[in-house]
Amino acid sequence: MLRIATRGSDLALAQARRIQQRLSEAGKAAELLVIKTRGDVALDLQLSENLHKGLFTSEVEAAVGEGRADLAVHSLKDMPTAVEASCSEPIVIERVAPEDVLLVAPGAVIDGNVLPVRTAGRVGTSAARRTAMLTAWRPDLEVVPIRGNVPTRVQKLLDGDVDAIILARAGLHRLQLDLHPLSVFVLEPEIWLPAPGQGAIAVQTRLEDRELQEVLGRLSNPVQAQAVALERQALAFSEGGCHVPFGALAERADEGDWQLRVGQSVAGVWRTNVALGAIDGLAKRAFQGLAEGQSLEPHSLWRLLDDPL
Repeated sequence: MLRIATRGSDLALAQARRIQQRLSEAGKAAELLVIKTRGDVALDLQLSENLHKGLFTSEVEAAVGEGRADLAVHSLKDMPTAVEASCSEPIVIERVAPEDVLLVAPGAVIDGNVLPVRTAGRVGTSAARRTAMLTAWRPDLEVVPIRGNVPTRVQKLLDGDVDAIILARAGLHRLQLDLHPLSVFVLEPEIWLPAPGQGAIAVQTRLEDRELQEVLGRLSNPVQAQAVALERQALAFSEGGCHVPFGALAERADEGDWQLRVGQSVAGVWRTNVALGAIDGLAKRAFQGLAEGQSLEPHSLWRLLDDPL
């Protein structure tokens, strides 16, 4: 029986069980091995300074590299672009809903603004990317660092600790949480760029386990895999120096071409750039145009979700 290494959060387990299901459909039985990571234990660490060090992935990778597990399941957006030498490159099994969503408490919703949160409201997030965009488009809002798994952050909002929080839509989709009485808004990904690879479940095996890689490769969606590969290529360019707020979204355009949008905080200003064309060199072109890219001033970033899940 195969062993699947995973974090123990509700979302990580939901994703690992999804891979377990897909493997079962392919005739491969598997059991879960829960691993604690530094990100699960050291809740005082700043995400913006540690994600590139594998805060949520290193220990799960190590379980595979050391032979305690046969494969590891990750949220791809948490993975550094450089993987453990003994492990395979991530194999993207599926991706859903790459957007961010804004959850707003009753009484804190205000219409007709870039973001539907009352003036000087408190918004919970620990992501450098989300903080940079919030600061760019709603400088009146107070950004409040908030950690914990998805249900914990939702409960903090319900308890009144903050007026709003920003989460990945994919996590809400996979957990099927009851969000009443919160208002849920999807943040338009063409402007509010998600993290590279957001919404994608990735799997790693030992580097030499070609048989299992072939099985997982048959479960992969090639178009989704190519999209997140482009996003992670652009992210790799941004990691030449310090860890910076960065967002990316790749989509298949008409007639087989691709469109890659990237965004980054440049000298405290959130800038974006769009590259179109063939896959070769697209990530590099998109990233290189950021310094002269657009500084957006959107009228509205959101739309209300009647059925957020």
